[in-house]
Amino acid sequence: MASPTPNGGPNHAAERPKGGDECEGGLGDSGGAKVPDSGKPVRVLCITLGGERQTLIQNMFDEIEGFEVGFHSGVTSRSVRSRSGLEIEAVAIGLVDEEIGVELPVVIRERSAAARSVLGDEAPASMVTRDCLWQLGRKLGRDRATLSCLFAHVGAVIRAVTEGWDVIIEDSARVFNGAAPLSSASLIRTGAAQSPGADLRLYGYSGSVDQLDALYTNHVPMHGGPQHGSVSDRPDTIQCVVPLPVVPLVSDPGPPGCGISPSGAAGGDSGRGIPGNIDTVDDAGSGACAVANGEAALAEESTAAPKRVTASYDVFFGMFGYIVSRRGAKRLLLSLRADVGSILWRPKRSKTARVKPVDRVIPRRLLYLPPGGVRGVPADAPVLSAVILSRPALFRAPMLRSTMHAKWDAPACCATAAQLGAAGVGFGTLWLSDAEKDTVGRFAATGLWDHPDGADVKAAAADAAIEAAAAALQEAHAVLKDGELTIIIVTSPIRCHPSTEMIERVVDSFRFAQSVVGCRIIIVADGTKAPTDDGLYAPKRGKVPADIHKGYRGYITALHALARSDQPFWINAEVVALPNWSGFGHAVFEGLRRTKTEYVMVVQHDHCFSAAAPVTNVVKWMTKSGANYVAFPQSSCFRHVHRCSSQYQIDVSVETERLDCRTSVHPAMAATVHSGSSLGNGRDGISDRTGLGSVDNASGRLVPILFWYDSTHLARTSAYVKLVFNGDDPLPRGHFIEDTFGQRMLQCLREDYKKWFPVFRTYLFCAGPDHAEVALLYHLDGRRYHTDLERLEKQWSRNMHAA
Repeated sequence: MASPTPNGGPNHAAERPKGGDECEGGLGDSGGAKVPDSGKPVRVLCITLGGERQTLIQNMFDEIEGFEVGFHSGVTSRSVRSRSGLEIEAVAIGLVDEEIGVELPVVIRERSAAARSVLGDEAPASMVTRDCLWQLGRKLGRDRATLSCLFAHVGAVIRAVTEGWDVIIEDSARVFNGAAPLSSASLIRTGAAQSPGADLRLYGYSGSVDQLDALYTNHVPMHGGPQHGSVSDRPDTIQCVVPLPVVPLVSDPGPPGCGISPSGAAGGDSGRGIPGNIDTVDDAGSGACAVANGEAALAEESTAAPKRVTASYDVFFGMFGYIVSRRGAKRLLLSLRADVGSILWRPKRSKTARVKPVDRVIPRRLLYLPPGGVRGVPADAPVLSAVILSRPALFRAPMLRSTMHAKWDAPACCATAAQLGAAGVGFGTLWLSDAEKDTVGRFAATGLWDHPDGADVKAAAADAAIEAAAAALQEAHAVLKDGELTIIIVTSPIRCHPSTEMIERVVDSFRFAQSVVGCRIIIVADGTKAPTDDGLYAPKRGKVPADIHKGYRGYITALHALARSDQPFWINAEVVALPNWSGFGHAVFEGLRRTKTEYVMVVQHDHCFSAAAPVTNVVKWMTKSGANYVAFPQSSCFRHVHRCSSQYQIDVSVETERLDCRTSVHPAMAATVHSGSSLGNGRDGISDRTGLGSVDNASGRLVPILFWYDSTHLARTSAYVKLVFNGDDPLPRGHFIEDTFGQRMLQCLREDYKKWFPVFRTYLFCAGPDHAEVALLYHLDGRRYHTDLERLEKQWSRNMHAA
């Protein structure tokens, strides 16, 4: 059986020489990636950080015959946070030549020597300096984990070619068990034997379901591989390797000169728009194509304009089972040493640097050679080649929680299912831990991929329930009349901007505020003074440093985008950006000027509801009683109620009124409060600590207070303007309402409560039975707020805004 010729990079001309030291321009080893020794176990080098995952890998290979496993220590993201740590890891893989001024551990010196042996004595000096590496490395955000993963893989490649390992895997990989018709060890052996000259072999990989379907339905059969769904227990009887596609296999129809035609692709593809093994259209636009390993370009001509196909090198991703040849490792290191941008770069107008993932770096650096070559690799160096197994020998463990991309865990399981289906087998043929078997079983029962703790299924069900509850609340329980209530949110610059995470949490918490789903929301973004050069951060005075000012501008732009979306609550929102600094009080005043409703609910950008708030009931009561102001409580409000009787000697209980809140929460909403919803379980930072989710046991009281709190409150619009902003002593610009008007009001009521309370008529809503002190609000503390992403970078837990 003829072996397929492995696939090369898009800029390599077909006539370039192939193989041999003299053709490689001094790159050394002319052979391909290592072929496992006959009669000996397949030597597997596993990249791991230890712990339970390493134990599972050891157990797996103890049970499955034909393997010998060793472990390569991974790199933690914490280890590359400091300059010295980053430089040490760079030295270990031969990226940096400079002395770094610290004593290197023995293991690092050994790894560095191994890297030098791969590079050879003739290798040019590295262009990556300590300074340029740190200049970008210090600005890494969540990509720091991606960089540590890349360092670990490059180190494993160096170790594999110097110590003779057959396969490099991640600790997420799984192999076929003894019950499978296929053997992972046999697939690896046969694939290697059929491609002895390949410089990169992917033994285990993933991809989108569409790309995988195109791979197994068209690309594999086109290169002599097995048909989709066929089962064989003899890998040596099938074509185990095919060229690695570096352009998407599913794309829009294009001219035949590109290997894509409306009626069917070249080489036997069956009308699916598959470009076969063609990498890219010629830069000159002539329609000629560079094809895998110098295969002849399509002879068919087209009068249509040629369509350029760009190689992405990550059509199939996930480096959890592969091997690289020695010359491939050398070219990889030379390419990385030639330009720090091959690993790190900083996008325009971005504060953080980005890292190219390993499953994009390794294929690209091996298969692509710029027209001018790379330092140490001449432009006429031979084409390196890469193959992919037509039937993978390694698979990703189902729902093993990824430390970097957990949101892709479920799609990865769908990809694995597609790969197993193409081979005519299922998850039962893989070696799985007990927890992973349970995960597969739950999928069979529910149709949902879920992590072993079951949190994803619970959260998905709860989120669906709360969405349904919100819709039902809007349709059946929205008793607020149109034009009865407007919500005013005041926001100002904080350190976490341009992120909108905090204000999105606040708006999302309106689900607990009965019947405000359709209310108009006015978001007033206060202005700032000129940015300070001394780094002074005093937002209450409108003074912020230049970086925070810049982030605030981006934040306002993001708010406008949210207000144009169709998300719940945001669909009724509008953003008012003040040109100059006004302070909280006059920002509220600007919102009041734009309000046409009888009542307003004023909300600060870092105060969210943490439990059911009977907004409709309170508004009805205000209309009936003539009250001007009702505050929803946070914990500090109850101290004021106690001081009224103890310190101020005013018995507010005399005028306390009861409120029936039995319709405060829609039944479906009440169920979600206690069933683990995104708001109810603290996963998004809010929990119900009140018991008010029970519709039958909901009650409350309106207690007179002597103070006007800036935290979330309902107020009569006309009284708000008359009391606070008009009259003989209007609120000064730049002040908070509670710091000025609130203090004057307190003084008046303490001097003559009976005279002044009928003027102000301010109340506090207290949830629950008598004497209950239940906070309905939670202060997120905007000045010190860290987003979930920032907390992840600091290796903290997620935001948990519940007691």
